[in-house]
Amino acid sequence: MTYTSLPQGVSPPFAENNAHNHTGLIIIFASVCLFLTLSSLAMRIYATTQRSMVLSDDYLLGVAVAVAITQTSIIFYQTHLGWGKSSELLDPSHTEAMVKSVYASDLLYILILGLSKCCTSLLYQHLSTHATRWIPRSILGASIVWTIVAVILVAVRCSRTHPWTDINDKCSDLQPHWTVITTLDILLELLLFIYPIKLIYSLRLRRSRKLTVLALLGSRGM
Repeated sequence: MTYTSLPQGVSPPFAENNAHNHTGLIIIFASVCLFLTLSSLAMRIYATTQRSMVLSDDYLLGVAVAVAITQTSIIFYQTHLGWGKSSELLDPSHTEAMVKSVYASDLLYILILGLSKCCTSLLYQHLSTHATRWIPRSILGASIVWTIVAVILVAVRCSRTHPWTDINDKCSDLQPHWTVITTLDILLELLLFIYPIKLIYSLRLRRSRKLTVLALLGSRGM
């Protein structure tokens, strides 16, 4: 479907969203994620200026944002090549470049999730007492292991020489790999959500403020 009956002087949309082309939807989702990422960076920069010191989790967040911007740029490039369109609408000359960019985007996606977990673990480590610091350190170690394992599982597919071509159900290894990655991801996210409850519970704050702080910490799950 294309826009062929637009009024004179009206340009066609930047991207379409219909039964045969979901490029517009992909661009919207990627843009929203980029906005949330940059908003998080802006809030962290503000917090850093208020405390007049830069911690290790601040540097790691900067790295995560840089990777996220790179991944979003690759997603936009994918849509330019035809990602989101039905196969009959694709340009055969762009197919190989498109699937390679999808493969790279998947790997960067895992890396972003891992960096986010590590960044949050370091933040909790700075907020913890010496007696309980082993908990966020353990979560940090588990996050590093998860990132390495997840990257390997996403990278290794049915084809050992052209893994980027395995992007559908024709590769039987793909779904089990993603199932393992997602299951462990959810478990780690639950730990990262539960641990600050213990931290906040011990603080002498009104319940409304505790809930506000917990909501802010939990919002990273978005």
